[in-house]
Amino acid sequence: MTGVILCGGASSRMGSDKGLLLRNGKHWVMHTAALMKDCGLSYVVSVAGHNILDYQQVLPGATLICDDPSLQVGGPLKGILSVNLAMPAEDLLVLAVDMQEMKPYFLQQIIDASKENDAQAILFKHDDQVEPLCAWYRADGLHHVLQLVLQGLLQRFSMHHVLSYLKTKIIPVGDDPAFLNFNTPEDLSQL
Repeated sequence: MTGVILCGGASSRMGSDKGLLLRNGKHWVMHTAALMKDCGLSYVVSVAGHNILDYQQVLPGATLICDDPSLQVGGPLKGILSVNLAMPAEDLLVLAVDMQEMKPYFLQQIIDASKENDAQAILFKHDDQVEPLCAWYRADGLHHVLQLVLQGLLQRFSMHHVLSYLKTKIIPVGDDPAFLNFNTPEDLSQL
């Protein structure tokens, strides 16, 4: 299993790349990398190609995987499938960089659940919503989604839609700030 720090989004609502924002003097991507390390995971960073030099400076020596331009999909799915193409044998524990309140406890829950489950995706449900960007994806499930994309059979690219093609295990959690997404400048006041 490899951790994936998902940074490759357009950040159109935030106005700048979220992984490169600072919190307590550290870039958001560094905070998320520390979470992965706390759980004993090696990790890669999924980035948009135009930002690779910035990430090389912030995380020298880290494995950076750029969005694959051949994938005709958008959103987080492009980053996840790009990592799957680069590391086809790896199951992936995906965490969006904008989940800055995430705790190692929740990541460990997913890791533990992945060892004893035959699901293709394991994710949390909070506030009656599933969270596909703090989730584990088994390699064969991602291969299936990739084949749907390549055959032109996946018409919508939202992760919620993608989940309908996978066997999932849902872990219910209450209303926890760990699952907050910080997507806009206004959201930053909650940090």
